[in-house]
Amino acid sequence: MSQYLNEERRQLVDALSRYLEREHRIPESGVATAEAPRRQELSAHWAAFTDFGLLGLSVDEQQGGIYDDPLSVYAVMEQFGRHLLREPYVSTVVQGARLLVEVADVSSCAKAWLDQMFEGRSQVAVAHAEPQTDSCLHNVQTRAEQTGDTWRLSGHKVFVTHAAQADIWLVLARTRGHVMDQDGLSLFAVDPQAEGIRCRAYCNLDGAPAAELWFDDVQVPAANLIGPVHQAWPMFAQACARTNVALCAEAVGIMSVVLETTVDYVKARKQFGVTIGSFQAIQHRLVDMYMQLEKARSLSLHASTVAGYGEVDVLFAATAAAKIVCCQSARFISQNAIQLHGGIGMTDELVLGQYVKRLMVIAQTLGDEQHHIQQFIELTQAPRVNETAAQH
Repeated sequence: MSQYLNEERRQLVDALSRYLEREHRIPESGVATAEAPRRQELSAHWAAFTDFGLLGLSVDEQQGGIYDDPLSVYAVMEQFGRHLLREPYVSTVVQGARLLVEVADVSSCAKAWLDQMFEGRSQVAVAHAEPQTDSCLHNVQTRAEQTGDTWRLSGHKVFVTHAAQADIWLVLARTRGHVMDQDGLSLFAVDPQAEGIRCRAYCNLDGAPAAELWFDDVQVPAANLIGPVHQAWPMFAQACARTNVALCAEAVGIMSVVLETTVDYVKARKQFGVTIGSFQAIQHRLVDMYMQLEKARSLSLHASTVAGYGEVDVLFAATAAAKIVCCQSARFISQNAIQLHGGIGMTDELVLGQYVKRLMVIAQTLGDEQHHIQQFIELTQAPRVNETAAQH
């Protein structure tokens, strides 16, 4: 992807790639070795990311970051995908920082949390999904009620990635209205050590740390309200769109490695005295995999470019298109890679399995393929419907 990067971004990618190849060893088998996560000190990788300037790539310099550059985030996430990195970069830098920066000018608490994040001293987890949420992200039952200078938070959140490692949780809760309403949602910064919280930490399918959270009348200071009350959905939806763009970039990096690994395997695996890579049918299959990869890369880069100039509807449509194609390409490339590896492709003997599992998780995060197909249809057909109505 170097042809899509300017010189500054290319230098960043080269330096990050060398660091990860040296310091982040990819496991040799497909067996996830991660244990159930516990609160711990920030990793050495996080300190290195601070030195690289990676923590400020989603926020402008005027607001404490380096610059808001979705293409640089794309390049970083592609490298993270290639190396199966399990750090809370997306939840902290891509999603968390974009939510906090919206109110940093008027909230001293949000500004302080952002500063700590940029300095590499804190990490963020975003808690929005609930058992009934599925792909409809505003399907929220968790309630927050105001009493004097505090809010009382009660509810149940699931699939909160890196919750046990985070210093602050950004929790989406309903402050008025019904379960499916977009209006009436508010965002709160919650201390993980507050009374009334129960956390069950576990490892997800891909080995990454996640948690299930219960809030039982948890008291949250009024100053910890992020943004206007009842009106969190627009900024949350935009942050989720940019998060999906970053996840697509990670998926492109993963698919690149899966394809490269498969090409190396068919060049070495022999059948009937010759390498299977010499069979024309195998070569055609590899070309199809490559074409799927490049489709996903192209649309993901387009979505990253769109994210840089702030047209919200265009961003949502570009994000939906990228997520659709990434889900389709990931499924096609994964299935063919496993098939071309033969019986060993179905075992945990190869690290291929971990790459495939991570792709499966990405495909189900912040809306699956069918959800984004429906969203893309609605976004692209709405102007035509309005135009037809105007003509009549």
